[in-house]
Amino acid sequence: MTASLVFEKSDGNVGEPLHAQLAITSCAHKFSAPIRLSEVKLVFEGCLRPVKVQSDQNQDADTTTSCCIATLPLREPSNADTAVQSPAGGLTALVGIADLTMGPSQTKVFDLTCVPREAGEARVASITMLIEEEQFDLGYAVTEPEQRESFWWEQTQKGVTRRRVGKDRDTGRCKVMPKPPKIRLTTPNLKRTYYTNERVMLQIGIHNEEDEAADISAEIRLFGTESAAQIQWLDGDSNPELLESGASTPIEGPSHYLKRSVGVLERSSQKTLTIVLVDTQEATDFTLEVSTVYHLVSDTQTPIMKNTTVDLSFIRPFEANYEFLPAIHPQPWPNFFAVSDNLLEDGSAPSPGGLFQKWYLNSKVVSFALEPLVIDKMSLVLLEANGGVVCDVHSEELVTPGTPHLAPEELRESNFCLDVQKLLLGDRRPTALTCTLEINWRRQSSESVASSDAENSVTTTVLDIPRFVVPMGEPRVLASATPSSSMAGLIHMGYVLENPSTHFLTFNLVMEASEHFAFSGPKTTVVQLVPLSRHTVNFNLFAAKRGLWIQPQLVVIDTYFNKTLRVLPTGDMRSDKKGVLVWVDADD
Repeated sequence: MTASLVFEKSDGNVGEPLHAQLAITSCAHKFSAPIRLSEVKLVFEGCLRPVKVQSDQNQDADTTTSCCIATLPLREPSNADTAVQSPAGGLTALVGIADLTMGPSQTKVFDLTCVPREAGEARVASITMLIEEEQFDLGYAVTEPEQRESFWWEQTQKGVTRRRVGKDRDTGRCKVMPKPPKIRLTTPNLKRTYYTNERVMLQIGIHNEEDEAADISAEIRLFGTESAAQIQWLDGDSNPELLESGASTPIEGPSHYLKRSVGVLERSSQKTLTIVLVDTQEATDFTLEVSTVYHLVSDTQTPIMKNTTVDLSFIRPFEANYEFLPAIHPQPWPNFFAVSDNLLEDGSAPSPGGLFQKWYLNSKVVSFALEPLVIDKMSLVLLEANGGVVCDVHSEELVTPGTPHLAPEELRESNFCLDVQKLLLGDRRPTALTCTLEINWRRQSSESVASSDAENSVTTTVLDIPRFVVPMGEPRVLASATPSSSMAGLIHMGYVLENPSTHFLTFNLVMEASEHFAFSGPKTTVVQLVPLSRHTVNFNLFAAKRGLWIQPQLVVIDTYFNKTLRVLPTGDMRSDKKGVLVWVDADD
């Protein structure tokens, strides 16, 4: 007796049919009696389950046809079957029933179909043929099949034919590869770039391209540098509220993990899941890994995995420069000699009664985005004010022309007015202000969505502003310039001298002559200020030429402290190392 097993192909896939043929040939003399095999055992090394072929005990078996081909269905063993285990992993054998009565020189071929459950390489380890008679039991094992020509047997109209297979390969070996997943994953709304603080809603499409229904679960992992960013499930596309049960679970430090059962997805159907990335406060790059683990409804024992990765790049949408500019408060200062004592000492007055100053925060915001952004609102937020003051922050005053969108690298200049007032009139401590700039913006593409969704698409970017110290107890000089409405080239200059101290101060003023303008007003003068008071000195300047900057040089010396005070510009005036600059309009 000889036996051999031939795999039709050199490789296969997990969960897919793997075809093989078992050929048993009797080498007995032509006048010998038929040989009745009771059982044939096939044992594999590797990932295939063993096979046990049992005799059908047919007393009228065909023993005369030279070659017979039969299909051998395999089933799970019953309790009465004896388990045959593979040396590779102790797998229970599959059982088949067939005609195992062999006539002299007869060949019987059995078509086998195995479904591998694991990936790896399988090889025929042994083919054992058993004969059980009343007087004896005989077992014959083929452990090293002869590697001669291999054939694949087929039934045709002219009878049984065979063809050579497996040239240049070992037909007793087969490589089992993982089942190729036919679940397709897509990210239809993935954008090339995202921006810090943006609430990202990323859609994940799951398309079932298998030939039958599949039971699917999804897993999401976020990898990147250490960051506070989190991923969460969205409870349906129409409900913006986040699932409490979908909170992200951090694993391995910077990564976050989500898992959810998708359920049974019919063939050629799809389902969309939505995840939300929040707390993306830092400019960094992330990698999002999307995995699906599933099995076909008809094959629950073969898990299949499909994964894909997408790169998420977060950049800062804005950068800004800031400058605090002084301004002249229009209201008169309180009278130091006509206030109640509680404003000077314990601060028990019902409202602030101290000195006040007016400042402007000038912000120049530049868009670093790669697309036009819609600025809905820009606000200055006061976080903390130290030094016994109250501070009122006014809304944005746009300096640059207003446009519906802020284009890439475009600048938006704004002023924010701050009114700072001391609680106590006698308090001369400096004041520290801690502020941030909040920018409410949205992508230009979000204008086409519904109004409820548009609200959710608004992102708030917070820009830090360096801490600003307001010197509330030092004398200062504020300059203002107003063009004359009746005469071109005439500028009305005002210099406000402030004495926030509790001393009587004397200021010496000297206006220096210039070839660029003539002025009317005191060449030299002395101003004496009582404590907590201010005074304005006026000049008229007539420019020699139009359409240029002129630089009046007023020298102010505080004789009490023997200090030359720097003149501070207000409004549209400028300054350099030499002093303030005033623009003279050109002739019409």
